[in-house]
Amino acid sequence: MSLPKFKKVNLKEARSFAHFWKKLPVPVHPSQIEIKSWLPKIKEIAKRRNPQALVLGATPEYRNLLFRFKINITILDINPFMVKAMSYLVKKNIKEKKVLGDWLKMPFKDNSFDLVMSDSAQDNIQLKDLRKFFKNVYRALKPDGYWFFGASLPGDGVKPLSLENYLSLFRNFPKKFRKAQDRLYYYCRTSIHPRFYNKQTRICSWDKLDKVLEKEYKKGIITKKDLIKLQSGSGKFVKSLATTFPWLSVKELTELLSQYFIIIAQFKDISHPIFHFHQAFILKPSK
Repeated sequence: MSLPKFKKVNLKEARSFAHFWKKLPVPVHPSQIEIKSWLPKIKEIAKRRNPQALVLGATPEYRNLLFRFKINITILDINPFMVKAMSYLVKKNIKEKKVLGDWLKMPFKDNSFDLVMSDSAQDNIQLKDLRKFFKNVYRALKPDGYWFFGASLPGDGVKPLSLENYLSLFRNFPKKFRKAQDRLYYYCRTSIHPRFYNKQTRICSWDKLDKVLEKEYKKGIITKKDLIKLQSGSGKFVKSLATTFPWLSVKELTELLSQYFIIIAQFKDISHPIFHFHQAFILKPSK
């Protein structure tokens, strides 16, 4: 099978984005606590003969981890810019196979991989295609393989913030917005308000929230400096993340996953409230 070739990207832009990405707070990229949680299974897989791992996307933390344990790496991403940018954040002597392709049309034989790793991959998949996505991962995994699945989703019991309360909180308690993780937490709570999150379609729109904040700035209600702190930063994110995406409940996601996988571990980092919007799973193909 002939695979599509990577297009040339602007190297200066890619380096700049890599620098930007490195500064982003977890869980935009995996936390060290999450990485450590994978270690027992990583060590188990590393003992296999010629172990093969597939990274969906270009997450550098995953690639460095696999390289550390001498596991063969294949990365699959449809975005050549992200592959190049994230490659500036991996070990210089890393050896891996880079494949340009669609996660819904994985160009691999059945039972190819001992391990699949992904971080918030479902954010880039339309709701109607999630089953197809899960089925593709199931097909690519060996029967005794694992899927390390980091998922963005609103956790149970998280209370949404209205735009008015978001702005009020920002004005009256500025210390709550000093750290990037804190800003992201309050932003995510606002993004699940009914004004920006459609419970029927399960679609969350950071794009819509950012545009509403832009209007507040144009009205003179907030300053330009405030706008930068209050928005998602999607102007830079668009090269890497969807800004309108499906966010399922924990129950809905686990029910979907259970059609193809056995959930052998499910956990979340508790070091910061932002992790109410992120959970990690270790999955194994069901028989």
